[in-house]
Amino acid sequence: MPEPTAPTIRITKIKYDGKKVRLEYQRIRADDADPDEFSLQASDRPARSFAEALEALAQDVVTIAELAPTDRPKITVRGVTITWTNDILGAVITALKALQTANAPLVLNTPHLPSEPYSEDGGGPLLAEATLERLQAMMHEAERYLDGERADQGALFAAKTKKGEA
Repeated sequence: MPEPTAPTIRITKIKYDGKKVRLEYQRIRADDADPDEFSLQASDRPARSFAEALEALAQDVVTIAELAPTDRPKITVRGVTITWTNDILGAVITALKALQTANAPLVLNTPHLPSEPYSEDGGGPLLAEATLERLQAMMHEAERYLDGERADQGALFAAKTKKGEA
């Protein structure tokens, strides 16, 4: 009898406010049932590569929101919400923009954009290929965080466990 394959996961939310990491994800079940859903909120700082991948999305916020390129240094990405519709990835990026006219930042949510049309006759704007690559890199960093890779710690767990299992 062949060995069962490890369940795959789909990241659905990534959030980092500089203090806590919040991740939400689904574990795809081998029996084709609805996926199991999990969330993690942790105070362990993420690896530098996690924070860099999140911040790399700032250029996409500037492009999607049609901001001036000079606004890029004022943008701090806080998170990404990812949807999966018929295995098509869609995303909304949440960011803060520092303002000179207020003590609080402007909260920006990009419009939801899919990676490809949801139907054959569907049109409209799609995620740029470069944006999709940065989102995939961010999801990879989220999986590494789930696997225990944190700042100043290397691997948090000596023996890896499957995501979603205690």
